[in-house]
Order: sequence, then C-alpha cells, then structure tokens
Amino acid sequence: KQWYQRRVPITAGIGRLARQLLNITNPTLTLYVDNVKTWYDMKTSEEVLNSSVFGKIVDALEPFGLQGLDRLYCFMVVTELQRFTKASTKLILSDKAMMVQLQGAMR
Repeated sequence: KQWYQRRVPITAGIGRLARQLLNITNPTLTLYVDNVKTWYDMKTSEEVLNSSVFGKIVDALEPFGLQGLDRLYCFMVVTELQRFTKASTKLILSDKAMMVQLQGAMR
C-alpha cells in the first residue's frame, strides 16, 4: 500500500516523481538520519535514499522543474489541509456534546 494514496491521477512526469519520492520516504517504513542526510528502511536498516539522489534530481530538473515540483508539493499540502479541515468540521458539527463544549469555551 502506498503511503500517499493516489486520489487524483497524475500523468505528468513531475507528478509521478513527486509521488514516488513520497512513497520511497514513507514515514511508517523509513527513518531519516539527519547527520548523514539519508533515509533507512526501519526493518532491514538498509539505505533507501541519500542526498546524492537529490543532487541528481536537481541536475535533471533544473530550476524550472524544481519550481514545478515545489508547487505540486504545496498544492498537495493545501489539498490535504482542506480535506482535513472539512472532515474535522463535519465531525465537530455532528457531535452535539462537542458543540456545547466549544460554545462554553468561547464565552
């Protein structure tokens, strides 16, 4: 199962790259060690991804590609925050006891 579920099909190369990077650095399966700038598999302790890969990505994409990747990640974050806000608001508004507590806290 992929960590970042594909909700909207992305067919462009930059979208596939973005999703692959998210899946490779899955926080439930990998551990990032800042001292060596490397991700390791938590089960096998094998190196999964290191800073040299990012150097190659920077060389391949150049500034315009990196800007596109950055914008795509920003869009993905905003989309997830909107989805979370909508779901939590719906949950809170449907719970009468929670509404009473919130109203009491606002006074």
